[in-house]
Amino acid sequence: MRVYSAVIERCPQTGLFVGFVPGFSGAHSQGETLDELHRNLQEVITMLLEDGEPQRESEAGRLALAGVNHVVHPGHETHAHGVTVPDFPGCFSAANDWQDLPRMIQEAIEVWCEGQDLAELPGPAPLERLAADPDYQGGVWMLVEVDTGALETRPVRLNISLPSGLARRIDDYAKARHMTRSGFLADAARRAME
Repeated sequence: MRVYSAVIERCPQTGLFVGFVPGFSGAHSQGETLDELHRNLQEVITMLLEDGEPQRESEAGRLALAGVNHVVHPGHETHAHGVTVPDFPGCFSAANDWQDLPRMIQEAIEVWCEGQDLAELPGPAPLERLAADPDYQGGVWMLVEVDTGALETRPVRLNISLPSGLARRIDDYAKARHMTRSGFLADAARRAME
């Protein structure tokens, strides 16, 4: 089944939810509830696909992580667009350009998932409940596909050799910060590769 991402917001004049699929000409609709908007968008997309697959940027290799909703607080000339991922407490990011948001959301979720047991990821919250939450007012809802293959967090045992003095210094440093040796080395590697 093909999954399309939609940008959703509530129209302040009518109170209706409106949504569109970026890069898919004609794929837009509205509804009084998010469920109605979802059904309407599905109907429009089905109708548009009768004429064939739209010409869009390649999204090969991407899988949908169901239930991941994002609220974007639009920026302006001096402030980036802020992104919050409500289903992942504390998961947020920002980007200056709208087209960079999916990449930044992917990266934020990958960082959030590091060290997590994928079997214990939070379940999706109903979008209607999230949209009514005062913490997310004034934002634009955006559904983004997430590459779940990049969320692999299963630890891998490695055998490395270090000078004994360096190993002692690493252990002392990690212990003083309530970290494990592995946690410290993983954090140092991530910082070095940024």
